[in-house]
Amino acid sequence: MIDKKMNKTDLKDQAGITYNILDRLGKGQPVSVESLYKICKCLNVISMTSWNFTSIDKYSG
Repeated sequence: MIDKKMNKTDLKDQAGITYNILDRLGKGQPVSVESLYKICKCLNVISMTSWNFTSIDKYSG
């Protein structure tokens, strides 16, 4: 996030997740694959050609 000059609020807003998700990640608690996908997509840390997220895209809007 530092490289992208983002704070947690920016990530929450841009990824479309809640503070609860960020809190759970910070505590090492489980979060959904969909939430992880949204974060990775927002941060551009996954190659969309390497992973098939078609079913997640269909439901995540």
